[in-house]
Amino acid sequence: YYDTGGFSWNDATGWLDYTNYPDYCTWKGITCEDYTDHVTTINFMESNNMWGNLPPTLFNLPYLTTLYLTLNMGLGPSIPQEICSSKIVNLDLSVTSHNSFPNCTNWVTIKNIKFNQARFTHVPHLLGMPNLEDVDFSQMYIAG
Repeated sequence: YYDTGGFSWNDATGWLDYTNYPDYCTWKGITCEDYTDHVTTINFMESNNMWGNLPPTLFNLPYLTTLYLTLNMGLGPSIPQEICSSKIVNLDLSVTSHNSFPNCTNWVTIKNIKFNQARFTHVPHLLGMPNLEDVDFSQMYIAG
């Protein structure tokens, strides 16, 4: 929350409002698995005015399989190395300000990556993602 400018988000329903939203599974953008309350999805697929770097601890969520942060132009510039050991299957960081992606040598869970209209300083290394099925780098800008 704090690392991504939570106080300036367009919609932060539930975040830091433990009195009215004691169940984090009801917070804006959070989806949990039924009966376990494990966070499986974080979905801010619209401009939510997020900015800053993704915190490395985000990728410690053991059941997080889907991360959609599309149209949050202030996010970036780097993606933490910890993403490589996460359980994420679906990742969409389209139209964000990320410009580098870690060299993941054995990220076996990732299957779908979208970086539409991303601006990278180098092409993300995909060889360490043996189960990757769908890659969308449409309108990607590579500088350098």
